[in-house]
Amino acid sequence: MLKSTKLLVTIIIGIFLLAACGTPESNKTSTDATDSNKQEQKIKEDEKEKEQDKEKTIEQEDEEEKDTAKEEEKKTTDSQSSSEKKDESNVRSAEKSLTFTLNNEEKQETASLKESDTQDYSLYVLEGYELTGEEPGKDVLYLNEDDANFMRIEYLTNTDKASQEEIAIEQLKAVRDNIEKIEPAASESWLANALIHGVEKDNEKVLSYIIPQGDHVLKLTIFTKKDNDYSDPFIKMAETIEAK
Repeated sequence: MLKSTKLLVTIIIGIFLLAACGTPESNKTSTDATDSNKQEQKIKEDEKEKEQDKEKTIEQEDEEEKDTAKEEEKKTTDSQSSSEKKDESNVRSAEKSLTFTLNNEEKQETASLKESDTQDYSLYVLEGYELTGEEPGKDVLYLNEDDANFMRIEYLTNTDKASQEEIAIEQLKAVRDNIEKIEPAASESWLANALIHGVEKDNEKVLSYIIPQGDHVLKLTIFTKKDNDYSDPFIKMAETIEAK
């Protein structure tokens, strides 16, 4: 009986020892599994976060591209609008009112826009006058009722006013040697840089204007009469000359 009791105690103690030995391993395995799960979860969360960041970056880049495209479109539209406004501002009306003096009497009449057939300009021509090509590089604007009153127009390139002044003086000498240099009136600001000369002989009056205009030199020669002077209406029409 005593032996049986000892055996039973020994068996019970052995069982407890086996249980004790198995618990740490089990706990270790459980802990390792938990750590592994946590690590996998963290990896998944990191990957998800990276994916979200990537999507945000793509969306941000798309928005920036859209903003850039809108800005470029606005610039293009503004440029086109500005160009259209500029083109519209350069369009000359069909008619224009001109004020001039004829034989000490001030007049105001309507002039019509005309284009030269031989040169690169347009101007406003008063009623009763006619613009025609005299030869290549030269036009004549004349009074219909008396074509002895006329203005020769030369719209010149590749030249300068000094050389044209020399030519003009030689041409005026064909009328008379006594050539007068004329200063433009203060009211004629467009003639501020012009070289103006004139001669008179009997009842004839000839005026020469050399006017620098950007890339062009405008050369005008006016033929009129001392007792019926049309030089002012001619010069007022010439003031409206512009490149086409």
